[in-house]
Amino acid sequence: MAFDTLLSDYDTALAVVVPSEYGWAVVGCSLDALGTVQSRAEVALTAGTTYWVVVTAQYRFGDPVPGALVLRAEEVVPLEVSAHVVGPVTLQRNGLSYVDVVLSCSRPASAGVQVRLLQRQGEQVLVGDGSASTWDCGPQTALRVLVFGDPAGTFRPGPAQVQLSAVADSLEVRRTSSHQQDVRLRYGG
Repeated sequence: MAFDTLLSDYDTALAVVVPSEYGWAVVGCSLDALGTVQSRAEVALTAGTTYWVVVTAQYRFGDPVPGALVLRAEEVVPLEVSAHVVGPVTLQRNGLSYVDVVLSCSRPASAGVQVRLLQRQGEQVLVGDGSASTWDCGPQTALRVLVFGDPAGTFRPGPAQVQLSAVADSLEVRRTSSHQQDVRLRYGG
C-alpha cells in the first residue's frame, strides 16, 4: 500500500507505524518524495495488523504557514519490465550500430535499456555498448539504441548476440530484467 501527501500544499513528513512491545515501530517513512516537499511511503501490509499513518508539518524554510493536508492511500500494482530486439541490427560503415528494441512496462514508468552487442570473429569477440531511456514506458514502447563499436574491430554482417538489461522506476519501486537474444547484423542506411 502507498500512502502520500503529494496533493497537500505545505511541507510534510510521513511515517507508517505499528504498535510494538517498546512503543511504536516505524515500517515506512518519507520526506521530500519525487522532488517535492511532500511525502510518499510504500508499505507491505499484513492482515490483522493495525497501522497508524502519522503526518507532521515541516518548517525548515521559515515560519509555519497554514495549509491543507491531503492524505491518500492506494494499492501499489507490481511493476514488471522487459525488453526484446525487433528485426535485424543495422550496421553503419562508421562502426556504429542501431538496435531496435521494444521495452514493455506493466504500468507507466520511467524506464530504459542497456544493450551489449557481441560478435565472434575468429578467436576474437567484439563488444559494443549503448543505452536508451524513456519517461513514459508502456506495454509496447519502441526505442532505437545507438551501440558504439569495439575499438578492437568493426562489426560485420552476420550472426551476433545481444544482451539486454531493462530497468524501470516508478516512485520508490525499481525493477530490472535481463535477456539474451541471437540476432542478425546487416548494413543499413
